[in-house]
Amino acid sequence: MTDEELKGLFTTLREEISEEISGLRTENADAHTVTRHYLETRLAAVHEELAGMRAENAEAHADTRAYVDRGLDAVRRENADAHAATRQHVDNSFSTMRRENAAAHIETRRHMDVIGEHIAERFQFLVESVQFVDQKLDRNVARLEERIDRSAGDTQSLVRYAYGQLDHRISRLE
Repeated sequence: MTDEELKGLFTTLREEISEEISGLRTENADAHTVTRHYLETRLAAVHEELAGMRAENAEAHADTRAYVDRGLDAVRRENADAHAATRQHVDNSFSTMRRENAAAHIETRRHMDVIGEHIAERFQFLVESVQFVDQKLDRNVARLEERIDRSAGDTQSLVRYAYGQLDHRISRLE
């Protein structure tokens, strides 16, 4: 082949390839347009579906919040009722304890009064016993003093007599 024939062949090939590439570009652009249109349509459907899901989700959250709030309100009421019952029980227990304590105090006072009277009686008995012992001691002391006085008188009489006898003997001896 000659150079010109080769050039012609290359030119023809180039033109055919160019036309083919141009056709492919057109086909590709058309395919992209169809794909873009499909994707946009599908994306719009997905957005609508997501919007519906968001609405359903928000509604479900609202229902859940309402359910939880009702449950919490019921628990709060039950808790308040339980606290009131507990306070009432404690108040009743305190009242009962106060009454029992007051009764015990009265009983203790009575008991202490009885013990006080018993102690007073025993103390009076002790006072009387001490007075009796004191009187007896006074009588014994009086008797002892009398005996001592008599004994001292007898001893002094005896000493006088003995001294008189001694004085009489000494006087005779002189």
